[in-house]
Amino acid sequence: MAIMGWLPWLKERWGIVLVPQEVWHELERIGDDAAFDSLLAARESGLIEVTVAPPFFRPDCSHLHAGELAAISLSLERKAQWLIVDDGDARKAAKALGLRIIGLLGMMVWAKKQGHLERVGPAIDEVRQRTGFRLSAEVVEQVLSDLGEIP
Repeated sequence: MAIMGWLPWLKERWGIVLVPQEVWHELERIGDDAAFDSLLAARESGLIEVTVAPPFFRPDCSHLHAGELAAISLSLERKAQWLIVDDGDARKAAKALGLRIIGLLGMMVWAKKQGHLERVGPAIDEVRQRTGFRLSAEVVEQVLSDLGEIP
């Protein structure tokens, strides 16, 4: 979302976003100076709050990365309304733990409904081109069909 310039959507939707330190460290290596500058500005403005997640271990989640585990742990501890996550394994684990999840595609759908995007299809193409983000063709087709962007 930082690379695409979409961080303001987070403020509009939730007001503040908690980011575990482990995830912030991953974001520091984003490889896009402008995107990281926008993340820093979001942090300085209070949109993003970087915080420590409590320790978390479950054998069925041991295959997840540190950032994913920290995000799940923090979401459980804070009883978060939503967990923003795109990794398939992390999404599956979070759902199994009863967390409500949303990913980049879900945010694009929300943005269209709010009038921020005219069409989701071109936004998906741009995200893929600029970031290498992967989505299955079946999921994209279903979402675009649901939105009336394809017959």
